[in-house]
Amino acid sequence: MAKSRGGKKGKAGRSSRRERSRRFTVGFLVAVLFALTAIAFFIQVQQQLAAKSALKARAVQKSITAEKTRQKELRMVLARLKSPGRVARIAQDELSMGEPGGVIYLKYTRDADGNIASESTYEKREPARPAVTPPAAEEQQDGAITRR
Repeated sequence: MAKSRGGKKGKAGRSSRRERSRRFTVGFLVAVLFALTAIAFFIQVQQQLAAKSALKARAVQKSITAEKTRQKELRMVLARLKSPGRVARIAQDELSMGEPGGVIYLKYTRDADGNIASESTYEKREPARPAVTPPAAEEQQDGAITRR
């Protein structure tokens, strides 16, 4: 008798254990699949963000290169604009200024009453020699302009 009683209870107990074990296994597999899906999604998002960042970095690098080139051009234009020969040419051609033929010296004195009296003297000078153009300006890698 003990056998039959134990057998009935044993079968029902075993089947409920198997059922619980199956549920646990299915639940575990669902959790693992969910975790793997989440990891794959996370990796995909990270790759997209990395690609966007790389594109942005390339665009910024191109912009930096273009701006450095523009800066070099502007420095050369500035050096040409500041050249003494250019300034002298504009003064002569556009402003009708020329080299003076001499220098006028003014001397101010006060007389006994405190009035100011002036004397002027003119000293003739030789015409100035043509301006020597400075050596070409060279731009270094750091952007500084040096003259030789």
